[in-house]
Amino acid sequence: MTRLPERNLDVLRTIAVSCVLFDHVFDPLTRQIGFMPLWRLGRVGVLLFFVHTSLVLMASLERLGTSGNSTWKWTRAFYIRRAFRIYPLAIATILALLVFHIPAFFVNRGAYPPYIPPSTKVIVTNVALAQNLFYQPDLMGPLWSLPVEVQMYVVLPLLYLLARRSWPALLTALGVAIVLGLAVQFSSLPLIGRFTMFVFAPCFVSGVIAYRFCLTRTTRHGTPLRAARRIILPAWTWPLAIAVAIVVFVLCQATPWHLERTWPFCLLLGVFIPSIAELPESWITRSAATVAKYSYGIYLCHVPLLWFCTIKLYGQPFVIQALVFATLLVLVPFAAYHLIESPAIKLGVKLAHGSMRGTKSPINVSTAPAP
Repeated sequence: MTRLPERNLDVLRTIAVSCVLFDHVFDPLTRQIGFMPLWRLGRVGVLLFFVHTSLVLMASLERLGTSGNSTWKWTRAFYIRRAFRIYPLAIATILALLVFHIPAFFVNRGAYPPYIPPSTKVIVTNVALAQNLFYQPDLMGPLWSLPVEVQMYVVLPLLYLLARRSWPALLTALGVAIVLGLAVQFSSLPLIGRFTMFVFAPCFVSGVIAYRFCLTRTTRHGTPLRAARRIILPAWTWPLAIAVAIVVFVLCQATPWHLERTWPFCLLLGVFIPSIAELPESWITRSAATVAKYSYGIYLCHVPLLWFCTIKLYGQPFVIQALVFATLLVLVPFAAYHLIESPAIKLGVKLAHGSMRGTKSPINVSTAPAP
């Protein structure tokens, strides 16, 4: 099986969730940190998730797709596992928003607008993670990225097959993704705005490109032949490479109306990942692995926790609010993972394994989705 630089990817995922968290914590207080607007810092975090997700899921598809089963069987298993990985905690978060009447966004330096009960259509589309397809608002800011990810899941098995086939096939897919992204970004065709997932398709293909670089060559019978010769730079350059990619992102001056300017950042990252040696094990990589494990819960839970600490604890000293927020930011994602995410993952794996009876390949349950 193709081996990915897991410790590097844990660091990448930790940086991604930290960017989003930093954006949402400080955005009500300031719109700019140095030379970067906070909006762009949060977007960097989400794009890192997109590239990371597509790369990791390529390896997951490889484990499922080399089991001797038909394409439909391992594709169905992939969809089952993804559904049970991403939906349960998202639905639980949405229920918490509704029960506690938590508004969607911060305004006016930490204040929240009055809570307005959402319509049934808004609730249903958010639960289905399809609000972009129906022009419905997000019940919470971070929920905007989940429909994009879920809808890209549909084509990831095809991208996997193209990546396994040849470079020309994969580069053709990249060209199609760019054309579709530009069409959604700039076309005035009716209903074209529903398909926002295509604007981010080149970001996901960037992760597939990284997988192609990492791909272990095999014989016709699946026997490992050789790993791709991809290592160019030493491990210590990994944080520097991420910083260089972020500088490129800033220089491209991406805006909500020019999201195509984020594509060079993702493509550069897709080239960097397989070109740098894996970090040695250390307390840093072990800490990053822990944060990465709970990152989905951090991504979904931090906005309700901010609401609790700034609204329900309004009038308390700032130090108290900060300490409560930091404590809950550890406890709530931990509980969410062990009470919701982990049982759902195991159930998804069990159902997926049942749909692939006779498989000889192990099914890895550790793959986490990018929010």
